[in-house]
Amino acid sequence: MALAGELGMKLDLAAIATADLSDSQILFSESNTRFLIETTPESANALQRLFEKAGVPVCRAGTIEQSPNLTICRGATQVLEVGVAEAKAAWQKPLHW
Repeated sequence: MALAGELGMKLDLAAIATADLSDSQILFSESNTRFLIETTPESANALQRLFEKAGVPVCRAGTIEQSPNLTICRGATQVLEVGVAEAKAAWQKPLHW
C-alpha cells in the first residue's frame, strides 16, 4: 500500500527484533512466520486485540507517512533512509526483463 500509494513509512526494528538478530537479518530473512499487515490508525487497536485474543504474537512496527521516504530505525539509531520512489524502482527492477 505504501509503495503503490507512494507514501512514506517509518518502521522501528526494535518493535519486532530480538537482540540476537542483525538489522539485515530482520529486514531480509525469509521466515515464513512473519507477516506485515497494513491497517488504518482507527482499526489498529482492534486488529491487535484480535491477534492477541487468538494467541498470535503481534506488534506495531511503524506507521505510514505523508513524507516521500522510507525510514527504518532500531530504537534511536537510524538504519536506513531511502526515497519511496527509489525503493520501489529497486524492488521492481528484477521484474523488468
